[in-house]
Amino acid sequence: MLARVFALCVALAVTVAAFDLSQADTDLEANERLWAATDIESYEFVARFSCFCPELRRRKVRFVVRDGESLAVVGDDGKDLSENATILAVGRTVPELFARIRKFEGENLPKLIVAYSEELGYPKRLVVDFSSTERDSEFGMQITAFRRAGMFMFSDEPLDELSQELLRRPGG
Repeated sequence: MLARVFALCVALAVTVAAFDLSQADTDLEANERLWAATDIESYEFVARFSCFCPELRRRKVRFVVRDGESLAVVGDDGKDLSENATILAVGRTVPELFARIRKFEGENLPKLIVAYSEELGYPKRLVVDFSSTERDSEFGMQITAFRRAGMFMFSDEPLDELSQELLRRPGG
């Protein structure tokens, strides 16, 4: 009897592990399809960064996208960050974020955490650790506010004053 219970537990653990792996493999594709189905080409979002990059650390950045193209990337101090190396590496549009996540998934990273918007499918949180042996190798990005151009805002949390201000600024 104990052997049967043990075998059942092992089989259940293997099934759960296989499900988790296959679920992780489909999250990106499923959310890309959800995003594509929205047909949103013009939008804005505010992202907060957590990294060991002085120009972005603990800052909020406003991204403006029109007709699928990045129009502006502006820091909370009003500075143009559209050519910032970190932002260029991660992406300035939702499709660029998806492409970067796909690349990260193909690498053997110690940590990759991605959370997606349930309503629209865009990546709302990204956490990456590039090295388990090096200090200060983590990068984080969280979209704190998102809105379709000229429409209402989508957000999973109440907006702080800075996010509200960044979204009120003209951007195209």
